[in-house]
Amino acid sequence: MTPAVARRALAVFLPLAALVAGGLLLVRQAERRAHGAELRASGQRLVVLGREIIEMRLVPVRADLRYLAAQPALRRWVEHQDPADRADVAEGYRVFAAHRRIYDQVRFLDVSGRERIRVDQTPDGAAVAPEQELRDEGGRPYVAGALALTAGQIYVAPFDLNLASEASEPPREPTVSFASPVFSSRGEPRGVVVSSLLGQRLLEQVVALGRGFPIDLWLVDRDGNWLLGPRSAAAPSFPQAHPEAWAVVRAGLPSDRERVVAEDGQLFVFSAVAVSAAARGVAMPGSPWILIAQASEAALAARRGALDRRLLEAAAALGLLLAVVSWLVARQWDARLAAQHATAASERRFGSLLESAPDAIVVSDLQGRIVLVNAQAERLFGYRRDELLDQPVERLVPARYQGGHVRHREGYLAKPHPRPLGEGLDLRALRKDGSEIPVAISLSPVASGDQTLIFSDVRDMTLTRQREHEIRGLNERLAVDNARLEGLNTELEAFSYSVSHDLRAPLRAIDGFSQALLEDVGERLGEEGHDQLARIRAAAQRMGQLIDDLTELSRITRAELAMAEVDLSRLAAEVAAELREEQPERLVSLAIEPGLAVRADARLLRVALRNLLANAWKFTAPLAEARVEVGAEEGGERRAYFVRDNGVGFDMQHATRLFRAFERLHDAREFPGTGIGLAIVQRVIYRHGGAIWAEARPGAGATFFFTLQGAR
Repeated sequence: MTPAVARRALAVFLPLAALVAGGLLLVRQAERRAHGAELRASGQRLVVLGREIIEMRLVPVRADLRYLAAQPALRRWVEHQDPADRADVAEGYRVFAAHRRIYDQVRFLDVSGRERIRVDQTPDGAAVAPEQELRDEGGRPYVAGALALTAGQIYVAPFDLNLASEASEPPREPTVSFASPVFSSRGEPRGVVVSSLLGQRLLEQVVALGRGFPIDLWLVDRDGNWLLGPRSAAAPSFPQAHPEAWAVVRAGLPSDRERVVAEDGQLFVFSAVAVSAAARGVAMPGSPWILIAQASEAALAARRGALDRRLLEAAAALGLLLAVVSWLVARQWDARLAAQHATAASERRFGSLLESAPDAIVVSDLQGRIVLVNAQAERLFGYRRDELLDQPVERLVPARYQGGHVRHREGYLAKPHPRPLGEGLDLRALRKDGSEIPVAISLSPVASGDQTLIFSDVRDMTLTRQREHEIRGLNERLAVDNARLEGLNTELEAFSYSVSHDLRAPLRAIDGFSQALLEDVGERLGEEGHDQLARIRAAAQRMGQLIDDLTELSRITRAELAMAEVDLSRLAAEVAAELREEQPERLVSLAIEPGLAVRADARLLRVALRNLLANAWKFTAPLAEARVEVGAEEGGERRAYFVRDNGVGFDMQHATRLFRAFERLHDAREFPGTGIGLAIVQRVIYRHGGAIWAEARPGAGATFFFTLQGAR
């Protein structure tokens, strides 16, 4: 090479080298900014995803708690305190807890905070705590907090103990308690239903989000105490570890938008977990919880150092090439760097989604070799990840099915498409310890570069199979109970027939012979004889009426309901017209609210109205101006219908005796009757899934309220 050529080459090389050096410096600065922005964006994505996971996991608790508070047996028990109803509530809570094992406890507390029912999760399953082990929880904040709410609202208590800091002794299973008030049919508070969610399972999903990122993900309460924090925290709380960052965090609450703050070279991204925004009607004292993503200066420095090394290598390579070749290589290098960043970001997103999936994910190639698994697959099959990679998928199949599995796999690979595997079959998977578990598998082909991979979603069906077995057992027991009930109904019907027919004949004979004696030898009996025979006839007739009432009560208990739309106003008017015809001499002012429509059995509802209105007619008889009113009132969860009169009334101290058969609150000589009518009314209302109660004062009339499940 001549000196002139060398000089020209140098003249060309030096400007190009300076241009390349300047370009590399610009790239270095841009990449550093991009790295910082990427860490911020990653932190924001983690915070948003973690917030959504926590909020979504807490939202279904509202439906569970409402289900527990709305149990019919619980409604009956808080109204009447029947031990049988309490047993039904306890058993219902036990079955619920056995199916929803995400709860550590399910309880019902009275208004003083005393446990009346508690179901615990034990190693042997859900169990009802004995009454002697029930505790006084009156000091717990969720008791007063829940009782201050309205029906359907939910109180969310803080975590019971600090979870993450190793400076304290964490509980094995931290819990979050949810409470909702329970009211009587008249809107009086009767207690609190409490469910305790196993908080560790909630936080494990948040922990899993941070894996694979140079970012720590923490969860603290409003005061900055660790709920989920560093494994070896030097300070017992976030404010003590990072006071400047905490001041900014506190100033930004209660916003649930992501915000970024820096402190001493460290980057923090935080957001409030606003549970009440995800589920209206939730009260969460001490809220919000705060999610914090932290990227340290060490993570930033490590990534910048790696970038600098790559740029120096590129500069050395570019110095040895011609200007045009160097320029082309630089462009290719830039393109390659961009592709690498995009691929890495895509892989990170895919890996995050894969690891957070609730099911086991097994990805295999067309030869049936495992190329990728997630953490759930490790937990499900009991293998470490390195023990599964590059192994045949048949390793996870019981030996007796492996030959058939190979044939099925080859048939699927001939025409791969998304579909469930072995639909309708009892599929089994083999764990490392040799045990087998029932599974459901879905297959999907995924194109990855120049090859096709098979994406297998494996779901553990153990709990589902257990539930199906339990449901079958419940159905079998229900069939036996139904058969037994049918037999009892048949016996009851035969007994009612015997009472109605076999006892009537002797009573008719007694009445008839007494009448015959009065007619044949009445003049020889005297006044005392006449009086005694009259008493015999009256007793026989009263016994006949009692038989009629008992038969009616039995028939109502057994009768099938024929539900339909019923005009309650018209039905009440028809019954009132019948009463006027029976007692035309009575002057009764009657007011019936128009347009009262319900869904009920018209025949049975007529029986109930007949008894209620007949009572109002009877107990207003001594009054010169009698008033009877039929209407409805809004309040509580259901509309309440009523029959009101201005009659003699009664003392509410005796209200519990009203609906018992043969119980009377007034002298039978003044107000005749058998004492069966209100018992019949109560049976009719209960058959419709409703409730009935009364309000009265002596001399100021009485009002009988009732609700119907199908009312509108």
